[in-house]
Amino acid sequence: MKQKISHVLYALCITLFAVFNVFAQVSLTGTVIDGQGNPISGAKVKLAVAGDSTTTNDQGVFSLGTTNIKMNLLKNNSISPLTLGNYIYFSVSKNIDKVTINIFDITGKHIAKVLEKNLSAGNYSVYPFSNNLSAKTYIVNLTIGNNSFNFTMNYIEGSNQSVVVKNISNSQIKSILAKSSEIIDTLIVSKTGYLTNKKPLEVLSGNHIIVLQKFVPAQELGIISERVTNQLNWANVNVYVWDQGTPGTALNLSYTGDKQEGTKCGLVTVGSAGWSGWGIAPKATDGVDMSGYAGGKLRFYIKGNCPSVAVMVTWNVQNAAQKLDLANYGYVPDDGQWHLIEIPLTAFGDIVLTNITYYVSFLAPAATGGLYTAGSTYMIDDLTWVPAQ
Repeated sequence: MKQKISHVLYALCITLFAVFNVFAQVSLTGTVIDGQGNPISGAKVKLAVAGDSTTTNDQGVFSLGTTNIKMNLLKNNSISPLTLGNYIYFSVSKNIDKVTINIFDITGKHIAKVLEKNLSAGNYSVYPFSNNLSAKTYIVNLTIGNNSFNFTMNYIEGSNQSVVVKNISNSQIKSILAKSSEIIDTLIVSKTGYLTNKKPLEVLSGNHIIVLQKFVPAQELGIISERVTNQLNWANVNVYVWDQGTPGTALNLSYTGDKQEGTKCGLVTVGSAGWSGWGIAPKATDGVDMSGYAGGKLRFYIKGNCPSVAVMVTWNVQNAAQKLDLANYGYVPDDGQWHLIEIPLTAFGDIVLTNITYYVSFLAPAATGGLYTAGSTYMIDDLTWVPAQ
């Protein structure tokens, strides 16, 4: 076993030498400005692949100049895979070949097996990184049938998504190959209080004007609330109701008989089904970006006699968060009181805030086989998304 591991590490070391033994001369200058054209001092300027960095002076000017920047470039041929950004591109020549991808850190420690699948002949792209990885250099082992390839990849943060395998056409491959010969690095410019700007580079030279836009903190978003000024645009959402029986669950989002604040609230009358629910979703099929609420929470009041209620937030269309029983967050049924519920967004699991497909969903009962009473009710009021304070 030790001998086998040493052989793997030896192969990875050879790969590191082969990949990194390429040098380029860097002569980059530029100015970082805001949206009004004012210079930004103290901005960090970094080459994502090369790793060289500097900061802007009082006039917003930066300069990167050195002759020994090691580049991580892979050239494509008829056998070797190609990397571009956070993606791997490769071809399968046989009708069916087993393809596996393993990720290692720079010391050779195995991080994860991200792919093991039989693929038919064709061209493919793979996004191999999971959302919990940090931005740094990783070693990738790609095996296609009997051919094995080891190479390094520099994972750049900001591309949150699941591991995806896509079949791509010959024309797309040609376009990707053309881009791979052009884009050799990415200039990343950042400063606290501004949105990060990432500029692809075809050459490591020239003078560049980089614009950083002011970061505008997210405001509390009112979904069923009259308290906050920043309101959900109901023209851009769909409201869904689900159950398994007749009569069905009734949802009234303009109930005026009782409320915690304002003039109305949401009233849910549970149908005769053994399970029911309702949710509010953006009309955009690919979801909405709620990344401004990172570190925030879902906040609302609930009152009712429904014995068991759960809440969910959903992302990536088919990827649902954990279903959270509101009894664990302060809901007490049938006591005649409004109960404030505050749930950190992180409680829903590895939530992908860049692709939210349901702002909120409520379900009853909270668990399969849980307490359930047809005709029971619960009210929701002052329901908001709250950004980190």
